[in-house]
Amino acid sequence: MFGEARRRRVFGTVGLYVTGAFVVWQVADIAFPALGVPEIVLTVVVVASIGGLPIAISLAWIYDIRRTRGVLARKRTPALDLAPALTSFVGRQDELSRLDSLLEDPHARLISVVGPGGIGKTRLLLEALARRSRPSRENQVRISLDDANSPEALVSRLGRALELRLSESVDPNELVTASLSTTPRTLVLDGCEGVVDAAPFLLSILQASPESRIIATSRVPFSVRPEHVLQLQGLSYTQDGLDDADRLFAAVAEREGAPLEEWGPSEAETVRQICELLDGSPLAIELAAAWVGTLSLAEIERSVREGDEILEDKDSDRPERQRSLRGVLDSAWRQLDTVLADTLADLSIFEGSFSSEAACEVAGADVRRLRTLAGRSCLRRKEDGAWAVPRMVREHARGQDPRWPRPSLRERHAAHFASRLLTIVPGIGSKDHDLALARFEEEFADVRRAWVHGLDVEAFDRIETMIGPLRKGLEHSGRLKEASFLFSEAASHLEGAGGTERAHRLRGRLLGVTGHVHRAAGELAEAVRMLEESLSILLPLGPNADLAFSLNAMGDVSALLGRSEDARIFCTKAHAIFEAEGDERGIAGTANNLGVVAQRLGDHAEARHYYERSLKACEALGDRHGCSFALNNLGVLDHETGDLRSAETRYAEARRVSELVRDRYGVAAAETNLARVALALGDPERAKADATSARDTFESLGDVVNSAVASLALADTAVQQGHWREAARYFRDALRAALARDAQPLIGEALVGLADVFWNDGATEQALAALNPTLDCDTLDPEAVSRRERLRAILGTSTALPAASLHDTARQLLNQPEEA
Repeated sequence: MFGEARRRRVFGTVGLYVTGAFVVWQVADIAFPALGVPEIVLTVVVVASIGGLPIAISLAWIYDIRRTRGVLARKRTPALDLAPALTSFVGRQDELSRLDSLLEDPHARLISVVGPGGIGKTRLLLEALARRSRPSRENQVRISLDDANSPEALVSRLGRALELRLSESVDPNELVTASLSTTPRTLVLDGCEGVVDAAPFLLSILQASPESRIIATSRVPFSVRPEHVLQLQGLSYTQDGLDDADRLFAAVAEREGAPLEEWGPSEAETVRQICELLDGSPLAIELAAAWVGTLSLAEIERSVREGDEILEDKDSDRPERQRSLRGVLDSAWRQLDTVLADTLADLSIFEGSFSSEAACEVAGADVRRLRTLAGRSCLRRKEDGAWAVPRMVREHARGQDPRWPRPSLRERHAAHFASRLLTIVPGIGSKDHDLALARFEEEFADVRRAWVHGLDVEAFDRIETMIGPLRKGLEHSGRLKEASFLFSEAASHLEGAGGTERAHRLRGRLLGVTGHVHRAAGELAEAVRMLEESLSILLPLGPNADLAFSLNAMGDVSALLGRSEDARIFCTKAHAIFEAEGDERGIAGTANNLGVVAQRLGDHAEARHYYERSLKACEALGDRHGCSFALNNLGVLDHETGDLRSAETRYAEARRVSELVRDRYGVAAAETNLARVALALGDPERAKADATSARDTFESLGDVVNSAVASLALADTAVQQGHWREAARYFRDALRAALARDAQPLIGEALVGLADVFWNDGATEQALAALNPTLDCDTLDPEAVSRRERLRAILGTSTALPAASLHDTARQLLNQPEEA
């Protein structure tokens, strides 16, 4: 009480009042008699002066006597250094709820909202405080510490906010602490990263004033025991509807005259990509969205991706350090000492997440440094315990040293992720499939960097060990285009690698793998080109596993193109090489393909022998993916020989095995076959459900050929139900896909199906035109052959119609309107 009375200048006011009253008494005592004023007036003056003393004391408690333009000013909370928000608040409901809970907790007396620059710390805090009751808001002292860089600066700023007279004769720390001990306040301190060393002073305030509390925003926590930290990350930007990041972008865009209602799905996807590139940073999103009146969304996305300087504020209502993204990042970088800056630059070589062990092995960063960098919002700790450098921080750190990255850093990174690839990929296709595939997806960007580095330094041992696992991971994750690009680029790179036999052989292997990937994507013509080049390199070098792989892949493609005899020759040669080397995995693959060829040539007994040999080898290897293939093929064989129940059992088992290892491709292949057998068993509804599911999966995987196969199953289902227009649409879909990939057997099957539709519609001439080119096609499956012969018996053949190839006929039909 005494200290507060002194602070409010009560004693000085009393002294001045008493002195003034005494002077008035003395003047009145001399002047009144001379002027003939009655004595009673003097008595009244004395009594009034004495009675006014309590009033003067009360007024002194309420008012400060200050030299402010010559008037008395009422004591008020100082004008806010921390500017109020001028825009609506978007998102952050979970964080807002957590902050509200902390503000309600009387034991949370030191609260720090921590995060990188531009992440929205101040905006979140202002929103939370605005929702508080009016008395609690009036008890606040809000201070901006943007330019404060020492504990002394904090004390000085607090003293001015509390309107204390700081002087050299009195310790300012004690004066501020004493003031708050008598009049508790809530101190709202914004931008405390420059004054974190003032933590002991803040603790002394809390100890001296049990009813005071401190709420701070900072890029760095105070790291003291009573502190409650709310760590802010970027706004969410998932693909599941409109998230916080999208909403903020839309709100800013609407202020710029581009309302959300005018966006279609493609624009919304572009916005999501922009938000992802910006790590969900609210400041960065606002700066990017402010350009919608000048640039298209696609131009903004490209500028952000390429690092163009568009992320600058056109207005001037922000602090200087927040008017550009570069300013925010530069400010954070300057707060790092040399050791931490070097560590962060080395860690920025990681494209995705990384473990503490990886950080130590690659960048020499121990857990203590990782925690320090995370505390400074330069690193992010994920839920699974892994670390990640935010993209914008990563790009900024890389640009600080023109020599980045050092060769030794690249080599350590490449060696680590080449080893990680060999550890992760074996889990794909096993009981740990989901976890292994997720890890592969997460670390793929770093694996790709390791792959490129291996090629640059001609680390052929590393490249050779990475090829198989990398192909497996990319195929299972549906990255077929990326796989073909990586392997073909590597083959091109090796073309000029000095002409050594090892480089030559490795190039032949890479071309063979590229051909295999093109086949998996249904790009058969490109697959043939790659495989022919691969064989031209590998055949002169003698038999080995690389040659056998390319031979088997060429046999597989030849079978799809209807060249059954060529396929048998290629696969037989490959099978012999694998058997000579005792390669069970290779034996399983070639046996499966030899079974397909034998089945196409009508030798069911030989086909069954090879399928069972493949199944046995896959079971021994624990290769459930291969088991699913063999079971599917055995089911197809049973289906062709009329044993529908056995076929259904095989297909169901193939689907079950594929589901165990989350093999979407295997599941879809089994579903296509189950649709076929359901049709044969007279259950079109089940057939349609299975075929639709299969087609959706193949389309998502980018497998155009198998998507066409599923479309043919859907078309046959529509025919059985008498839905001829629907059938025509599915046949056309299949024809379009098969033509794009030059899959001749499928082109023929789609043409036979369309001929059936035309005949049913009474368009005999069109039916004949579609049917005629298929008469010389000997690669159709038995059901298509049966349909063709039935139509041929009904329609006969027409020599009057001009002869046309499968491809020309397909193009002509696709160019016609569907109603035709």
